[in-house]
Amino acid sequence: MGDSKKKVCLGISWAPRTAAAALVGEEGIIASAQEERGGSRRRLLPQKAIEYCLSHAGLSTIDQISTLALQSKHAADWSDFFATQFSEEKGWIESLITLPGNIRHEYRFRTELKRQLGHMSRSEEIPEILYVSDELAAAQGLYARHVRQAVALLVLDTPFARSASGLWRAGANGLEEVWRQDYPQSLELLLANLAGFSGFRGRMGQRQFLQLSEYGELRFLDHINELMSVDEFGRFHVNTDRLVMDPARETVWSELGDLFDSSPRKPDQSISSREIDLSFSFFYAIGKWVEQIGKTMKDQLKVPDLMVRGHGPLFDKMKPIMKQNSIQAQFIPAADDPLLLAMGAGIEGLVLAGGESPMLVGGSPHPQAIFSSLTEARNSSASNLASN
Repeated sequence: MGDSKKKVCLGISWAPRTAAAALVGEEGIIASAQEERGGSRRRLLPQKAIEYCLSHAGLSTIDQISTLALQSKHAADWSDFFATQFSEEKGWIESLITLPGNIRHEYRFRTELKRQLGHMSRSEEIPEILYVSDELAAAQGLYARHVRQAVALLVLDTPFARSASGLWRAGANGLEEVWRQDYPQSLELLLANLAGFSGFRGRMGQRQFLQLSEYGELRFLDHINELMSVDEFGRFHVNTDRLVMDPARETVWSELGDLFDSSPRKPDQSISSREIDLSFSFFYAIGKWVEQIGKTMKDQLKVPDLMVRGHGPLFDKMKPIMKQNSIQAQFIPAADDPLLLAMGAGIEGLVLAGGESPMLVGGSPHPQAIFSSLTEARNSSASNLASN
């Protein structure tokens, strides 16, 4: 191949202690590897995982690929950064106060990323850097790892992540987006508000709030309908004007207090029928939303099965609702899974860079390795690289 660039995309994902890389070409996923980084936080890129992927493509340095795609919260460009900084969920005062620190953090991240890429390149040239949102990387990763026939993919925003939710139709020709809702359009945010108003805080409090739904009555459905609506495609819309963005710290709850014509329950107060019936009404509304998802699958998407990716109390509670609505659903926990996200970022990055979406990716075999924090391969297919 020489020094010519191959039309492939290297997808990268990372969490505090794990990171992964996946090399994707138009023929499919070429290789993927996960690297446990121990306590190191300065090194953004999983070097051993990247080297492993490049090796299986016959490449020696990172400047020989065309595109690098990052599954990351970081903005694709500075205009997106400022749009996020001054979003509706922040007030102008908070945005201005936090702006200098966030700019420094973002600048340091981009500078360090380019520096590390430069160390892995034989020349001063580095690949084009693209950014892929979490939910889109998750959807593409599910498609790559699991899909062997036409199914629907439902990706739920995860607690405290401020990510997005979406529904896709997946098949032999790739992903077709049905809808996607960006935060603060979030069922998790709605749940956190209702639980907080009812005196339940944090993730455990949300679980306790949802458990009350087993005993309640349908008394607050009209109130829930003012907070949440669902269209014919299963897209939900949350009335964010009634919600607070930081339920864990809220004490006033003026909007929800006006809606329910009552005061919020304090955590040390006894649980009343209001909290029980509110939980039941919310759970019933979620059930109607799931029912609409089922109708969308059957009547519009023409697919029999659903894959759901998410995490947290609402995700766990949805399992019996799916069963009750006779929806064949497979649940994929969003617990730290950098390999799936790296594959998804690579697929989406290849498409964004002008390449063709890999065909029939689901179930296709490809070399895969897992490296420990000592950079030793725990997978036999990586043993030839551990000594490099």
